Amino acid sequence: MSTAKELLDLALGDPSGWERLTELCLDRANAETLARALESSELKGSEAVRDWASALEEMHPGLKIRLPGKA
Repeated sequence: MSTAKELLDLALGDPSGWERLTELCLDRANAETLARALESSELKGSEAVRDWASALEEMHPGLKIRLPGKA
């Protein structure tokens, strides 16, 4: 399992890391770790955070990520 910081850095850093992050987040524990990191990120209103939140919720039905302005 990866740390929240490692996963968040991949999500918000270099766009070429999306494939590696997608692989890591197939594991539910990693997806949940990233979800909590997205919720607490200072950038939680950014498009990248919203995109990853949506992707994680699609990968793992039942996973809900609470972000401002997201239904």
